[in-house]
Amino acid sequence: MKTVKIIILIFFTSLLFAECSKDDNDVVETGKGTGTLTIKGIEYEMDEGVIYTNTESAGPPYNFDIDLKSSPTNNGIGEEKFQFVLIEMYTATKDDLQSGTYNFDTYETSHAGTFSGLVFIDINEAEDFSHFYIIKSGTVLIGRPDNEYEITIDVVADKYEYDSVEDDFLITESDVAIFCYYIGSLKKSSH
Repeated sequence: MKTVKIIILIFFTSLLFAECSKDDNDVVETGKGTGTLTIKGIEYEMDEGVIYTNTESAGPPYNFDIDLKSSPTNNGIGEEKFQFVLIEMYTATKDDLQSGTYNFDTYETSHAGTFSGLVFIDINEAEDFSHFYIIKSGTVLIGRPDNEYEITIDVVADKYEYDSVEDDFLITESDVAIFCYYIGSLKKSSH
């Protein structure tokens, strides 16, 4: 559970910086592409992406984070919702993410060719992160056709929800199949 809390803390911190940028009238740029995220037979369009390079990584391996996001959709009552896929990847090269297959990092070793990640569904502007999926197995395939990124994510995850009585996140669904495909540009950034 400690890992879950650390991952959530990192995610909230990155969102805080993104929100601060918006407040300062800065434009948060993303790459543009096309793709879908499928969970339990429901498809969501994914059309934006960012790749973050960890500039302080002494590597190898080197750390890259990929964030894929949907455009906002309206839930019918005037509230916009988003979908996010957040993948932390490790590669042997410093300058860019290598093409190839990355396997889930079961033991959190951070070896080259491994990844871990989270998926958030129906997140609203109020940043209701009370439920999410933590990937627990699977693969990510990275291709680089025509200087774009082609990303195929085929994973299994557990769904976590916040329990106010326990004041903790609990697994509410196990072994949920998640598939995501995205092709397009990724805005490059560093952190």
